[in-house]
Amino acid sequence: MIEKVIKRDGRIEDFCPDKMNRWAKWSIKEINNGLVDWSEIVVEVMKQLDNTVTSRELQEKLINVCLEKETWSYSLVAGKLYATLMQKDIHGKKIPTLKEKHNQLIEQGLMIDLGYSDDEYNRLENVINHDIDLSYPHYTLIIMREKYALKNVITNQEFETPQFSIMRVAMDVGRYARPYVDDVVEFVTDFYNAISKRKINIPTPYWVNCGTSLRGFASCCVFESGDSAESLDAGKLIAGKMTQSSAGIGGHIVTRSINDGVRGGKISHLGKLPCYNAVAHVMKEFTQQGRGGAATMYFSAFDPEIKDLQALKNPMTPLDKQNRMMDYGIIYNDYFVNAVKNDEMIALYSYQQAPHLYWSQFSKDENAYLRELAMLKNAEIEPKEYIRAQEVLANTLTEAFETGRSYEFNATNVNKHTPFKQPIKSSNLCAEISLPTRYYDRVLDLYREDDSVNGEVALCNIGGIVYPNIESDEDLEKVSELILWLVDFGVNSSTYILPHIGYTAKKRMSAGIGVVGLAECLAKNDLTFSSKEGKTFIHDLFEKHYWFLTKASLKLSKKLGVAEWMHKTKWIDGWLPIDTYNKNVDGIANELHYDWDSLRKEIIENGGIRNSVLVAHMPAETSSISSATTNGVYPIRTSFIMKKVGKLTMRYIVPYSDVYDYESAWDINQKDMIDCYAVMQKWTDQAISLDEFFDVSKNDAKININELMKLWLYRQKMGLKTHYYTNTKTSGTDNLEIKTDNQDDECESCKL
Repeated sequence: MIEKVIKRDGRIEDFCPDKMNRWAKWSIKEINNGLVDWSEIVVEVMKQLDNTVTSRELQEKLINVCLEKETWSYSLVAGKLYATLMQKDIHGKKIPTLKEKHNQLIEQGLMIDLGYSDDEYNRLENVINHDIDLSYPHYTLIIMREKYALKNVITNQEFETPQFSIMRVAMDVGRYARPYVDDVVEFVTDFYNAISKRKINIPTPYWVNCGTSLRGFASCCVFESGDSAESLDAGKLIAGKMTQSSAGIGGHIVTRSINDGVRGGKISHLGKLPCYNAVAHVMKEFTQQGRGGAATMYFSAFDPEIKDLQALKNPMTPLDKQNRMMDYGIIYNDYFVNAVKNDEMIALYSYQQAPHLYWSQFSKDENAYLRELAMLKNAEIEPKEYIRAQEVLANTLTEAFETGRSYEFNATNVNKHTPFKQPIKSSNLCAEISLPTRYYDRVLDLYREDDSVNGEVALCNIGGIVYPNIESDEDLEKVSELILWLVDFGVNSSTYILPHIGYTAKKRMSAGIGVVGLAECLAKNDLTFSSKEGKTFIHDLFEKHYWFLTKASLKLSKKLGVAEWMHKTKWIDGWLPIDTYNKNVDGIANELHYDWDSLRKEIIENGGIRNSVLVAHMPAETSSISSATTNGVYPIRTSFIMKKVGKLTMRYIVPYSDVYDYESAWDINQKDMIDCYAVMQKWTDQAISLDEFFDVSKNDAKININELMKLWLYRQKMGLKTHYYTNTKTSGTDNLEIKTDNQDDECESCKL
């Protein structure tokens, strides 16, 4: 039984049960009635503590006992208690003003002067509301304190609580928008409210770099290397420098195969593995949030090295044929899909043998690959090998099922459903980005800033809209515009170590804004992924998502101009996703709710919009923590998960899981899940980090390769572009541990 309490200043007081009860009433205020039993918490705490305790020990024990209940409501109580403790730890007895805090950070060298006047600071002081911290669940406060707040990592001195971090981001974006808006304080206020009320979700680089001298905001980087020593060197440089700039990497190395001749046959080529090893090692030289960079490398299904490439990640592969420092994705087209369907052999030509055949797999002309094959046959150029298409696919699916991480890129579907005129040839780390790339011929080309260079690295700035917290269409209209302002700020305010990457990024202005919290939206409306009504709801939500982002981009273009390379897209001709989506989706849902024809006319009259693309759906594992919602577009796996982010481990509770009835990913037929993804893809000009979920924990659970192939064929039929994780549940327990760092190999940005 507690008798004495030692206060922060060292004073010792008698324990006061009445004070504890008042604290109890305050902490459970506004929490759903009947879902929190404070008296039970107090009893447990009293049992576990000694006669004399510090006030901190008492508060921490209350927090821990609440967390051990593993429910949403108790997580909110724990958050409220933790928020007061955190504010005292960082600020002492009194929270400083915004101006005082910024002056302190500037003196410490952690922040730059953002150019706001004293009057503007006074107005913003009336906006910032530290009581909002009290409404966040415990894990949101932890991630924001430990991962996003500015601090001295050498001395471990902390400076920011969440609202200061949020205002710092809003003010830096406001500084960029100042010349274009009537009242910068109103703009910053809107932006601050959108983040603090968890309506928009922003990537890690913005949290850690906004307001500082670090100007790296790029989220996703996709590069290509060509078949020359100089081009391969350029690719390595891109991978290293963009890792240094906080981006996750997607790579596509277009080079000859093992034993192909080099220098007229004087040297035998060593194949792709040494090229991958070189990229991996240069990336690991740089750290992102305390660990090395991460990449996914993409290779063709028609590569003569296909069997070895598919096994690079497998721990059973001989060490000299492994590279487990990266993830890998297979590129295929409709020709491959048909060969799988008809159980046919495919020809494996090296890039050196048939460069035109290689590039034709990315052609928007569906017959191009067949024509090139016919030309090779007529010229009597024999492939390196023939192999059953089903064998290649079986290896991919088996690898995915066993390791969870064998990704896919359907070049035909990607290049059909896109506003880009140029071919798209690979994706990024998490398989949601689909943008044009072209290899650089020389390293020096990366340091130029003009159109004379043929190369292009694809950069995409991502973000998310947290739909459970969107209150109305008017709210969504404002939020859509704000998040595209964030993208504009990110592209134009970044410092590009390699100038030509910045040059093309500013010409393209590519955005990838995803839906965050879909599972919560469905549960909130008493719907499921499996039901017809749920799929219709998803269709309508994603149509709304694309509509308001397109309108926002159109509006921004009237202030800032259309993207300079708009002529390299079909937007100038009035392209819309309803023109090129896979029509098989119509069997799931097809009713439109907006006047797309009128919008098309506006776009044509305006000469396009501000952004070359608008939508990509990223994993958002970390964002489900910072925004206190479900991750991305996925169903939940369980209501309680121990989530690891770097060195942090948090008790993540699905929002309102003690109120709403959620459908578990393990209970969803995967064909239904594919239907949901297909509906999303209709309204997605880029791609989706598409996950599959298989429960093999039951004794009678059997999933054979034929079943996986049928699901794979159905994905292709429904127009899906990429594939990310294959998740398997191998035990009956729901108490899962999830690493949001993709086993330490996922980019900070894709996670948001």
